[in-house]
Amino acid sequence: MDAAADALGRKGPRFTMADVAELAGVATATVAMRFGSKQALLLAMTAVAKDDLIARMRAAADAETDPVRSIAAAALSALAGGGDPSATANHLSQLGADLVDPDLRASLSRLRDDYREELRVLLEKVPLPNAPSAVQAARILAGLVHGLQLDWALAPDGDMLTTIGSDVDTLLAWWSGAAFCQPDAEGD
Repeated sequence: MDAAADALGRKGPRFTMADVAELAGVATATVAMRFGSKQALLLAMTAVAKDDLIARMRAAADAETDPVRSIAAAALSALAGGGDPSATANHLSQLGADLVDPDLRASLSRLRDDYREELRVLLEKVPLPNAPSAVQAARILAGLVHGLQLDWALAPDGDMLTTIGSDVDTLLAWWSGAAFCQPDAEGD
């Protein structure tokens, strides 16, 4: 699965089973026999991604001592591409291709639901007097993170995690009732 994710990050939807095999150090026939099709490989990647996503979110949250920061860390841990502009664009390009396939779209929808649920659990643990319900807050936070990732991928400027993290921090500060942040030097 690591080789498949690496191939996806390098080539986006143009990746082939041969690319995966090369990165895994096995024959193309091995990958083809194991998965049968690129769609089956992508479905398997999504199935494995759930456990990995939840583990990354929990580890990121647990690494923070501040409960509000734990929410931000968990939300940001899901960003695909790791901040590399090319890999991020390739992952998002594959998402576009996945949306036209009903099975892949359904699989990604379940992954999205798992992401939101993990955020909901974290949000319920923290007093956020200005936040909506935890369910709605999780949906808003997920939409913010993923929308900002797409925005950043269109015109990468600065470090992706820092850029998106700043906006997530602003939202969480507002929800927590903290004094509202001053705009940065550029007035953003």
